[in-house]
Amino acid sequence: MVIRGRGDWDSLLDALPDSLAHVVAQRGGPLLTRMMRAGFMKRESVSGKPWPRNRDGSSPTLRDTGKTYRQVEFVVSGTIIRCRLGTPYAKYLIARYGILPTNSRPMPPTWARQMGMLVARVTSEQIPALRRAA
Repeated sequence: MVIRGRGDWDSLLDALPDSLAHVVAQRGGPLLTRMMRAGFMKRESVSGKPWPRNRDGSSPTLRDTGKTYRQVEFVVSGTIIRCRLGTPYAKYLIARYGILPTNSRPMPPTWARQMGMLVARVTSEQIPALRRAA
């Protein structure tokens, strides 16, 4: 299955056995956080486009305090992965700079590829254990 966006991701997790989906989600949250922070450090949106310039033409850093960088993260509850924003202005930054995928900005291909590889890796690790348990 090719993961194109959030809908595909949700469908994939729903199709997996619960024990497998739980492991995928547990590893997927930190992976998504790392990918989001990597883009943040490169000053580019999830689609790889550079952030818009400030009014004075300088490049924004969004690191005045580092609070958004530290607090925006993907958290896991069972098989659900969601984004915890952490700051009241994180929604603005997500919209303005494209820090995260949204309904109008689907999951970038690099993220989808990484998550697909994670599913394949977890499946190959867990299938022998599931067979032994049966």
